[in-house]
Amino acid sequence: MVVDLVEVSIEAAIANATSIGSIISKLLENKSLESFESNCLKNCSWLYSLARPC
Repeated sequence: MVVDLVEVSIEAAIANATSIGSIISKLLENKSLESFESNCLKNCSWLYSLARPC
């Protein structure tokens, strides 16, 4: 039972990270971003990419 809950939790976390990664990618398409904002989003994108399976 606990193993099933762990598996569901991991799958939900991966799905959430993938969704957030997509949102970050769309935000990065905004050409009016300041350099600081763009760099922050790029860092976030990289961090969330680590949570997605290969």
